Amino acid sequence: MPEKIINNYKALEAEERLVIKATEKTLERVGREITRAAAAKGTLSGGTVRALLSTLVEQLESAANRLIAAHVKAGAFDAKEIATRVLSKLDPIANDFLESHAKRMAGALQVPFQSLRPQVNHFFDSLTDRATLALAEYPRATERKIAELITPSWWSRYHNHVYGASTIIGVVLTVLFFVWSNPKPSVPVSNLSGQPASPSTDKSNEGVRQAKEAPSKVATDEARIASEAQPFSPMSINEYFSRWFDSTDLQRDQLEQGMLGKTVIWTGRIRSIESGKDGAVRVILEPPGRKGATAFLDFDSSQRAYFLELKEKQVIRFTGVIRGFVASPFLEKCKLLNVVE
Repeated sequence: MPEKIINNYKALEAEERLVIKATEKTLERVGREITRAAAAKGTLSGGTVRALLSTLVEQLESAANRLIAAHVKAGAFDAKEIATRVLSKLDPIANDFLESHAKRMAGALQVPFQSLRPQVNHFFDSLTDRATLALAEYPRATERKIAELITPSWWSRYHNHVYGASTIIGVVLTVLFFVWSNPKPSVPVSNLSGQPASPSTDKSNEGVRQAKEAPSKVATDEARIASEAQPFSPMSINEYFSRWFDSTDLQRDQLEQGMLGKTVIWTGRIRSIESGKDGAVRVILEPPGRKGATAFLDFDSSQRAYFLELKEKQVIRFTGVIRGFVASPFLEKCKLLNVVE
């Protein structure tokens, strides 16, 4: 086995040991401080439970990000495998933390503690998405290999020329392909209203094109959704994240609690599109014009055909129900309303 692979694997194991040890130590210290402070004030209650949960999720998130980054740097390329490995390291920590504090609390608080496990599982459900984002942001293996084979000084001076030449060659080959080929007409797809497209004039992306050309229909659909949805929040995605980032932890809890279970109509820029269970689609997007904020959307299989025509960085308008938060909002029962750009 090449020496470099051995070193990568050893470095990964070392990073895992350091992260796990640091996480366990921090959780033990902070958890003890929270329970002691609450007991001293005689306020051992549901608020203490929520503080412990917030600490646990915060530490799990920090540890997960470090472990995912370590796997990616070590050469892992499968998001699901990375998520499974990270889960195997963090799940025992979460179990030990919850069980140890449940035993310390009074019997009246056993029910709140029993309800925390699903919320922790909700965080673990996001591990695959987090790994996917990490893989997308890390340099591709081909680029790293080129940088290793070419001297640093030459690469730093001429890498833009290499990328430029590659782009030009790709464009030329693409043009030649379309000139020489005689493709058959694509199978028409339905538009976003659910009506079949005309087979004589439609193309494979007709549904998305019609979505762009029907603002009046979109406005009518949105008005209907807002009037029929119970409950409904008119808050935009930009307003939500602006309030979230400018708030204290207490204010964020209040904001999330107020938005939980509500139907929203939001606009966002696609970061990734992935396959889900039973033909469903998971979309990760960010608010237009804001970095560092993400929302996770779940569309059922009836929406899959539309997303086969869309790409990353396109802006879409959609509706969905907020089913939970793990720093980012998670939405279910989503429906694509319009393709903005």
